[in-house]
Amino acid sequence: MVLTEQCLSEQGNFAIKGTQKIDKESYRLQIEGEVEEPANFTYKQITSYPSKSKVVQLFSVDGWRFTAKWTGVPIETLFNKVGANKNANTVIFYGVDGFSTYSKWIICWKTT
Repeated sequence: MVLTEQCLSEQGNFAIKGTQKIDKESYRLQIEGEVEEPANFTYKQITSYPSKSKVVQLFSVDGWRFTAKWTGVPIETLFNKVGANKNANTVIFYGVDGFSTYSKWIICWKTT
């Protein structure tokens, strides 16, 4: 199935503690583990990389999903920057609200 902008769904706010706001000055995205060079990216560093837009389906562990136009820095950009091990297969995400989840990384990324 090809997702296009005609497939977009209305987004509800299902956040555990409501919409989370981040402080752009203190925000850090930490990438560590199966990488050559662990890093803590600032908000400014992340947004300095080229962004892309893509229509995607977003799934929640609670069972809801919606189709949205996502715009941001592709994770493979950051994985390439830290030298992620191409055999690594799990990613754990920690949210501002303390929620965490993991994802089996089944999509390959190009290493440069």
